[in-house]
Amino acid sequence: MALTSREEVEGLTREHFGRQVTACEDVLSLAAELLEADPWRGRPITDSLADKAIAAEAARGFKTFRGSFDAAIGGFGPQAAMLNRSLFEGMAVAYWVRANPDEAADMFHKHRRLARDKWNRRLVAQGEPPLDDLPDEAEMQQLKELFGGEWSTKLWCGMSLHELVGAIEPQWDEPSELRRFYRIAHADHTETDHTTAMSLASPVITDDEVGFRVDSGRSLQYVARGLFAGFWSYSHMLRLATDYFEIDGRERVVPAFERGMGLIAPLDETEAKAVGRNDPCPCGSGVKYKRCHGA
Repeated sequence: MALTSREEVEGLTREHFGRQVTACEDVLSLAAELLEADPWRGRPITDSLADKAIAAEAARGFKTFRGSFDAAIGGFGPQAAMLNRSLFEGMAVAYWVRANPDEAADMFHKHRRLARDKWNRRLVAQGEPPLDDLPDEAEMQQLKELFGGEWSTKLWCGMSLHELVGAIEPQWDEPSELRRFYRIAHADHTETDHTTAMSLASPVITDDEVGFRVDSGRSLQYVARGLFAGFWSYSHMLRLATDYFEIDGRERVVPAFERGMGLIAPLDETEAKAVGRNDPCPCGSGVKYKRCHGA
């Protein structure tokens, strides 16, 4: 369904996905109350790398979730999914930093050294003057071994995202929840974010003897998935940040997440396979499956 205005698509989004929208808005409201309070309601943020990195990820994640939510209710579900890919990665890194503060400080410094060398080579290749204070050959060899080559195929924590998810599993009450999100929702976001066979096929509306049409405007495509994934990743980021900085009111985050999951929880594979596209969605929203969890 091609929609023409922000008002039209947001109205339909709230009509068809009201439960998911409510869950997201509740978490956004709580995050603003807890993180943007003036004066600050948590313990002092120290000069440690862990404190600064988690504070930065919490702030960055809040803006990313706001952007993802705005994109989703505005009819740009695939773009919300792209933002959610970044949101999940930042959340996972923050959990690792909490558990490994000393190692995080060391790896962050080393990754910045590698980044400095990469930017130097980019600049010099374009005729710009070289940077100073660059890694020598021995240091560069160590950095390449740590981060997956001179162009850094690993995250700044020195792991692939797959390895990182395994490393933070002990911090989850139910690790299977984290693994499921990573293997299904995050994999879907990655496919959507990159130019792949799946991502190129998803906007196609018709491809038959009549003609070829693609969805290039506002629509309800991917909206349900975008809302769910943003809610899930940011809720876990908010829980970490409020616990870590001992923010007054942090005890409200888990109940808010649980309430939201009661509204927004995705169907399991058995439920999804058993329902027809035009049947009422089993989540209880009252909307057809194709316009709710099947969107």
